[in-house]
Amino acid sequence: MSPVEPYCNVPPIPFTVDEVDEEGSGSGGNFTIEDGIYGQGGILGDIEEHRVFRSKKELMTCLSITSMREKFQYKVFKSNTRFIVVQCVHPSCLWRVRANKLIESEYWMVTKHVKKHTCPTDFKTVRHRQATSWVVGECIKRKLVNPGRVFRPRDVMDDMKQKYGVELSYSVAWRGRECAYENLRLVVNLEVTDGNTFQYLFIAFAASIQGFLYFGDSENDATWTWFLKRVKDVFGENHALVIMSDRHRSIRSAIEEAFPRAFHGICMYHLLNNLKTKFKSKSKELEQHYIPVAKSYNLQEFHVLFYTLCRLYLVQKSTSNQLG
Repeated sequence: MSPVEPYCNVPPIPFTVDEVDEEGSGSGGNFTIEDGIYGQGGILGDIEEHRVFRSKKELMTCLSITSMREKFQYKVFKSNTRFIVVQCVHPSCLWRVRANKLIESEYWMVTKHVKKHTCPTDFKTVRHRQATSWVVGECIKRKLVNPGRVFRPRDVMDDMKQKYGVELSYSVAWRGRECAYENLRLVVNLEVTDGNTFQYLFIAFAASIQGFLYFGDSENDATWTWFLKRVKDVFGENHALVIMSDRHRSIRSAIEEAFPRAFHGICMYHLLNNLKTKFKSKSKELEQHYIPVAKSYNLQEFHVLFYTLCRLYLVQKSTSNQLG
């Protein structure tokens, strides 16, 4: 039995009502992404209050890596689709973290973090419950970018012991390496002309983190349609998909063909530049009235502010339709 196991079923230190409230209010609050600091240090960064993560899995990965780096272990006190509370496995330790899912998004924010550890100094173990295969994969994947490097399960075990003081079994090390390789998967699609000259190149690196590079010949219907179909090959089509772009007609046509169910939004800054071009003499004042319109969060507010914008700058209905 490991030093941790006797404490796993011990009742935890009581949380306040706000800390475990079912509706995600209290210490959770109605946060937005702008309230947080997203992506500082990636999943290898520190857990801090108001830090935002792209998903619950990313949050849990960061928590696991933090616990391994700082030589402690945690357990989930309460978790549902709206919030999660985790605490140190030692029954008298004060360390705990609470995070809430942000409204109408997949992002999660750390809303409470008690950093102080009160574990006994001998309460440590080299067998770590957070050292799962997918966490190990996240820890080592940067070491696998070089295709010429051989990284055996034994190397994974040695690396995790040296960096985090964690001992892995051979099977966990092997599965962790496989997870890392999967995350580093490349999707490449190259097309050439009939004369065997370069036409299109699509590269999706680590599709799980949604990164891509694109090169094409020009912004026409064929180019954008080809590109978006390659995106669809990699990511599929989600009924909740939202695509943001400028008002380029070729992009609109390509979206209608490749992602007919997606919502196509217009970039507010591209649209602002269109307005500034048409109303150069009033561009600075126009921007002050335009931004609140673009950031309206309900239809009634939008109509009121948009009507004011049109009235102040004498935008005819036909012009406003063209711009919007």
